[in-house]
Amino acid sequence: MSSKSNRHTRIDFRGFRGSSQSMTRQDDHLTDGETPSRRGTVLNPVAGFPNALSSGTYRTASATGSKPLNSPAALGHGTENTLIVKHRSPWEKYKKRHCIRLGEEDDDMVDVADVRHPYSADFIVPPQKEGPTPYAVAVRSFSIQNSGEKCRMLQQIEHENIVSVRDIFLHDELFYVVFEHMPMSLSLFTGFQTHLDEDQLASILNGLVYLEKKGLEHGSLTTSSILINVAGEVKIAHQELCRPCPLSNPGSRDLKALSFITMELMQKYVKADGAVGVDDLRRWPSDSLAVEFLCETTSATSAERLLKASDGPQISSWV
Repeated sequence: MSSKSNRHTRIDFRGFRGSSQSMTRQDDHLTDGETPSRRGTVLNPVAGFPNALSSGTYRTASATGSKPLNSPAALGHGTENTLIVKHRSPWEKYKKRHCIRLGEEDDDMVDVADVRHPYSADFIVPPQKEGPTPYAVAVRSFSIQNSGEKCRMLQQIEHENIVSVRDIFLHDELFYVVFEHMPMSLSLFTGFQTHLDEDQLASILNGLVYLEKKGLEHGSLTTSSILINVAGEVKIAHQELCRPCPLSNPGSRDLKALSFITMELMQKYVKADGAVGVDDLRRWPSDSLAVEFLCETTSATSAERLLKASDGPQISSWV
């Protein structure tokens, strides 16, 4: 499945039901005095965030200078990106502005920076990578030790539903990776009475389908590793952690993670015992569309099959 074919993919929860079954509307389960507007809203890309949030040669350093990394084609179906590791400081090209935390872990801290000379020949962003804030970027760093595989993944993986990489620098024994700016993660998103629509949920699935087709799995998917930009676009981050899928059960860890992510987005927390389900059956009736999708995530054998299971007429939101 190409990235272009995924561009307008949407999740339709009615696809999980037979055509002879009646549809259960969420509003039918409202209690007295409760209105749909008090039940949470879908993130509107036009309105933005809730008000509360005011190839080339692949090289790395060696004792004798530079040496080529192993070809990324060994893990996938060819090289899609031409990013070259630049042996200089990233702060020659970018100017650090502030830091933000996108998740709960220490490595979820990123530096937000902007381009020092946005109109120079040194700064050219392909249109498909521009995003809503082309001159603002996020910069993360990690140690050069055992980083060859991470660098190779960053160079290899490119998809519209995965956070794009702009630059890679090697300076003072650290790799600095420059990403498009995505100022919010789903871990923060769970603090608002706001829910993803089917387009945004499909973005996550499309990214997982892409990885599956390359023989990869993310393996570390959480609400902290899925980001949202100011246009409401949802993308998978931390792609440097991807690894080859186990042949016996490809994508199983990512689908299990998607179950917990969906559950956390629905009721804003996960069950302490590790079970997949929802506690508030008045808010989430067992025959509701969202609960049926949540159940489907526990039985689907691949992200592609889960995405195909949702094909059908479109609805306005997934909750």
